[in-house]
Amino acid sequence: MDASYTRQIITEKLSEALKMDPSMIRGDASFADYGVDSIIGVNLVRTISEALQI
Repeated sequence: MDASYTRQIITEKLSEALKMDPSMIRGDASFADYGVDSIIGVNLVRTISEALQI
C-alpha cells in the first residue's frame, strides 16, 4: 500500500462523509478545516480503516 493510494482512499471517504466533491479536498488541510467533528471523525476513521483493511 503506497502513500498515493492511501491519500486517494482518505479523500474519497472524506468526500463521501461530507457529501462534497473530492476535487474540493486539499491534501494540506486538516479534517477540522472541513468541519469534521468527533462523531464524523469516528465514523470516518472506521470507514477508512475498513477500506484500507487495517
